[in-house]
Amino acid sequence: MRGGVPGMMRFLRPSPALRFASCGLRPLLAAMLVGTGLRLMHIESRELEYDEGATAYFAALRWSELWGAHARLETNPPFFYSLAWCLHQCGATAEQLRYLSALASVAAIPAAWSVANTLAGRFAANSAAWLVATSAQSVILAQYARAYALLTLCLLLAWRCLLGAWQARALVPNAAWLAGYITAGTAAVYTHYCSMPALLSLNLAMLFYFPEADGPRSRFVLRATAANLAIAACYAPWLPVLIYQIKHSSGHAVTFGAHSDLWRNVQCIIFDKYEFQGRGWFDPSLLPLMLCCAWRSRLPGCSAQCLSLVALGLLALALASEFHPLLNGKTLSYAYAFMLICTGVGCSTLGRFRAAALALLIGMQLYAALNSEARNVEGWRKAAALLRTKAQPGDLLYVSSAASILLLRHYAYPESMLHVVTFVSPVEEPWFHDTPLLTFVPLTSMAKQIAGGSRVWLLTRHRPTLPIVPAAVMPRTVVEQIHARTSSLELSLFVTGHLR
Repeated sequence: MRGGVPGMMRFLRPSPALRFASCGLRPLLAAMLVGTGLRLMHIESRELEYDEGATAYFAALRWSELWGAHARLETNPPFFYSLAWCLHQCGATAEQLRYLSALASVAAIPAAWSVANTLAGRFAANSAAWLVATSAQSVILAQYARAYALLTLCLLLAWRCLLGAWQARALVPNAAWLAGYITAGTAAVYTHYCSMPALLSLNLAMLFYFPEADGPRSRFVLRATAANLAIAACYAPWLPVLIYQIKHSSGHAVTFGAHSDLWRNVQCIIFDKYEFQGRGWFDPSLLPLMLCCAWRSRLPGCSAQCLSLVALGLLALALASEFHPLLNGKTLSYAYAFMLICTGVGCSTLGRFRAAALALLIGMQLYAALNSEARNVEGWRKAAALLRTKAQPGDLLYVSSAASILLLRHYAYPESMLHVVTFVSPVEEPWFHDTPLLTFVPLTSMAKQIAGGSRVWLLTRHRPTLPIVPAAVMPRTVVEQIHARTSSLELSLFVTGHLR
């Protein structure tokens, strides 16, 4: 018996392979822990934004409406809304819908680790995981009740499965990788329309390099083609909705032509085309390491070539976003995650300086992520409070967007005292047009109301008040405004004459 206990201890002692795996995964687990903490910090206390109000509206619809008539009017597929619907049925508030994005964003950390590990080894994987975990943009979108974090996760998983099918290791059957790619790709196309050119860019990048040791090129091409056809078949039921939306497009897209300054557009894409909460979708400070990743092709399997081709494909997609209304900066958030992977691989090529470079990048990312606590808010809480303190019974409230009322209601504006009128284009927010929520009128009716002596409030979002107010409104007095460089709202009270 005396020898039985040591024997049992030897039996229970972890194997060398398990000890190695546990030690090797510690940086990933630490990155996930830090990333989770950053994403959950004040997640419910942040003020809701306009698009989050729309998410809450769709989550409260019936399931038949979510996938039926209303789906044709919303410019995003309903997969994320369906998940939000499930949370809403469990009693989740509008702020708690953000946990969907937070969960997807945390899951993207090991997904990025796995992609980088497949391409360039363990150091590149740990670098990618930490960069994604501490990315300020990833943290911001993780606390945003929209589909962008879920889109990033789906495309990262699709990339990883495509790489797994490319390598065709015996440990995981090729059919399993292809099934995973079909699942992730189908989830992506039902999450956002920009996933289609993203999947195309991934497939094209894979076609540029096929080492013969990993299997015949033609066999992989056939299998990948079959997988993409399966995704197309899964998406076929949604094609009538997509065709309807294309036919009834708002026409805001900019087209190529004589007035298109292509070089200026490229500069704007890279540096300052689109800012979300003060953060651009692309961080130029990552560019040197991305170029290093592309230039130094000493990595096993020349994975730098694949990474550089993916980056070029995403740059082409970013260029397309200049000319398509559905592809803006936020929809390119997944491209930022891809570029963080490229940056992590770039760190692994720096030899003795790689640890210092990674530490510097992580420090910069953490600083930006923590400072995002003070990022701008749109001002819905302040607008509702101002209406509560200054509105009078019988006042008229004109809003430039129908979903504004959803946010004002959330922050308890004096709805019983105000008659709400919306002035919008017939193609804007069409899902509200068949509901008794609001009255839709042309803006010129506001001038008539003011001329007749009515007190009229005007709440605009991303639109300056004075240029859109008809000249017939004069003379007027603006009592108070919410309009600052840090806010997207402007609230004004118009009356005839001057207040005393």
